[in-house]
Amino acid sequence: MRSHDHQLESGAFVDFKVGQDENGNPVLISVQVSFDLGSVPTGGITSTILREVKTSHLMTLWFEESSRSFLSLEDEENLFQSLRDRQGPTGRAGLPDSYYAILAYFYVQQFERNPNNPTAMLAQKLQVSSKTLATRLAEAKKREVLTSSTGYARSTKAGGNLTPRGKKLIMKFIKENQYCQ
Repeated sequence: MRSHDHQLESGAFVDFKVGQDENGNPVLISVQVSFDLGSVPTGGITSTILREVKTSHLMTLWFEESSRSFLSLEDEENLFQSLRDRQGPTGRAGLPDSYYAILAYFYVQQFERNPNNPTAMLAQKLQVSSKTLATRLAEAKKREVLTSSTGYARSTKAGGNLTPRGKKLIMKFIKENQYCQ
């Protein structure tokens, strides 16, 4: 039995693919609506059924489950700069959840590129000590924007994924800080 990306209220299945547009943004590039044989309603796929397909909902599903990069290169550059700008002492107020989400995003990306030593590599790029970065990554896990590494009993092992909450915080941060061009 084949699994599908989404099922509509009508019982129709939706399968879709996401790619990047010319600006590097994630977009739908393919959408397929189908019924399993034996469950096709009278009239088959109608305009009423097609109106059930909400592209924004499909992108939300992809966004929540995607483990790969979901930001444009410009967004990444701006986020990395905002991360570097916040490296000083934090005082009593501490850092906002969005900071930890952005940090987790770049940590996961660094882990994919260099799984042997992602913390040291990212610490070097951010010009902070590995210990400081490790402490902040532990805080990112506490704030539920970074998962613990999979396959390890101890949460001190390298790895992990950005959580759906982390992705939402990043998108909110981008929206609120529409970078002046």
